[in-house]
Amino acid sequence: MRGLWCLVLPALAGAANPLYLNITWYNCSLYTTANETVVLKKVNPDAECADVSLPLCHTDICNSTQTISIFIKRLVPDSDTYVGSIAAPPRAMWMLQGGPGHPSSDLERSMKDVFDAANGTMTIYTMDHRGTGRSTLLDCKKTIPSAQDLATCFATIKSTYGDHAPVAFSVTSAAMDLKLLVDAVQTTADVYVYGVSYGTYLVERLMHLSPNASHVKGYILDSLQSERFTDTVAPFFSNWDRDVAGIGTSAPRRVSSCLVLSRLTRELVDRFFAVCNRDAFCAAKIGPDARQTLVRAFEALDANTSACSAVLRAAATKGGYATPSGVVRQLLYNWFGLRTTRVLIPAYIYRLQRCSRDDVAWLQRLSVPPALTDPEEGDDARGPYMGKSSGISSLVYDNIVFNELWQAPSPSVETLYHDSVQALFSAGNLPWAKNKLMKYCAFTQNVDASVCAGRPRLNASFMYAKDLRYWNKTAAIPTGASVLMLSGGLDQATPPQYAAEENATMVGRNKLLLTFPHTNHGILQNTPLESDASESCGVAIIASFVVANGDLTRVNTSCIPYVETLNFSDWDADLVVQLFDSASPYEMIRATPLQVSTTSTSIKARFDQYGWLVVLSSLLGIAGVAMMGMARRIRHLERHANEGAAVEATSEKPHVEEEETQDNLPVEDDATVIV
Repeated sequence: MRGLWCLVLPALAGAANPLYLNITWYNCSLYTTANETVVLKKVNPDAECADVSLPLCHTDICNSTQTISIFIKRLVPDSDTYVGSIAAPPRAMWMLQGGPGHPSSDLERSMKDVFDAANGTMTIYTMDHRGTGRSTLLDCKKTIPSAQDLATCFATIKSTYGDHAPVAFSVTSAAMDLKLLVDAVQTTADVYVYGVSYGTYLVERLMHLSPNASHVKGYILDSLQSERFTDTVAPFFSNWDRDVAGIGTSAPRRVSSCLVLSRLTRELVDRFFAVCNRDAFCAAKIGPDARQTLVRAFEALDANTSACSAVLRAAATKGGYATPSGVVRQLLYNWFGLRTTRVLIPAYIYRLQRCSRDDVAWLQRLSVPPALTDPEEGDDARGPYMGKSSGISSLVYDNIVFNELWQAPSPSVETLYHDSVQALFSAGNLPWAKNKLMKYCAFTQNVDASVCAGRPRLNASFMYAKDLRYWNKTAAIPTGASVLMLSGGLDQATPPQYAAEENATMVGRNKLLLTFPHTNHGILQNTPLESDASESCGVAIIASFVVANGDLTRVNTSCIPYVETLNFSDWDADLVVQLFDSASPYEMIRATPLQVSTTSTSIKARFDQYGWLVVLSSLLGIAGVAMMGMARRIRHLERHANEGAAVEATSEKPHVEEEETQDNLPVEDDATVIV
């Protein structure tokens, strides 16, 4: 064990006493397992873990003498590697998972990839946000609770933590944990802080809290949750399907001193179909207007004029959907979120419009995600182990979403459902909308009369006031630091318009936004090179950023044009056999016995890894285990950092494109934006 007592000076106004952190590191494994008996040392690298006691209530947030436990983990360079390394001064990176409500275990493979890209010379840290994973867990025992179940849960939690429990598990509280830990552990190292998805919102809050943190040299925001909630076209979670459908988007508008490009607010589904319409293979299957092909198929399904209506209506009834098309909308949304399945969406649509006897039989065999799914929760875990289903807290998710990331007044059930229908690929549906509004009204104790009228007023709520010091305000770039922002042009969870807005409204010049035109949610994990899937452009760029000591003018972006694009005629053969029961996603071509036998094991492992049937509307966080490869070593990147691909960080305004038709949406161009 390694023990460390750290004196941390309070950062917020009004703090009176310094805080001593007792950080005792113990040996553990990088990849989380249920117990020590399933740890395989050959494939599970050594790491170090610690359980750190922190205040339940930080200064200026709430008042309590109680403490909670925060779980942290790190990969540490070995002494031989470190002595011969290029790192001077030492470097460290903190990596933060999204959700809200997801534990850090989803980021462990990404930690290893960044560690390897740094040639083992940089210490990599992560933490379970308060309320999740192996930190003090905040949960209700029922996975899909009723309103009364929630009220009972709220009362139980408040009996343990007091009436300030909601704000004690807020965004600012979690960001204060991160600030204290970064300040305590990194006293000599240059620090970089990476957040993905909702994790970017946590890092942005850290930037508010640490405007002068001299030891933090760079912030990396991957798939951004932006901070401004000024109108209905805002990054509220209640706008999720509106974002996918582009409902309410408009012409380019000026934000601060920068123009937000209209093409970034285009409907993601239209952008996807625009690629199909221009692709000879895809257009031959569902063109010339792929979107209209799907719309007509949906109309036929719901009107009972399709041969597939009966089987999908039965699936809708069983799964809790309002219409047969609702089954397809949600499944296509799930497929849209993964690189391996999104190229198979045209095949699904092709079969749906054809609907032969074989297609009907195939639909009967295909698994359908339930209309209403909440994440599984587990027992309060301690130490480095965690059961497969544990660590996710839907209560943390709902607490943060309904108190900070949901419109008020809330959209109605009818509006949420309408948005899901308009989206074509939708995270929501009618049961989902009803459940969301039930939860929203329970958490807020019916404060929103526009949508909660007629509901019984429960005896407990779980509300906290927005922290108006930081909420609805874009963080400024901290002194001496730079900010690297990464966004996917086909990201259905955090669409690119919000990255553009965060970039445009962030005060300071030392920032760089890179948009990957064909990439989905999670740049670090979803940017393999077209020619070699073992090379990750996202990891390479992050490594280059660190090598350059956060100097954005030296970041090597030469890999962006070579990132995997949408190729509808190139698919994973094993996955096709598993999903379509055929060697072809378009026709019934029986797979050979060898294909079937190899697929039965490889696909199970892959699905355990990707979890494609998980309803992505449940959580914003991403499954961090899907990384396809490692970047070039840092030394290799450093040798080439100044070759012609370096990007100048200037104050030039981006060019504003003219209004385009669907078929001319500029999804093929390099959408790098530098401000």
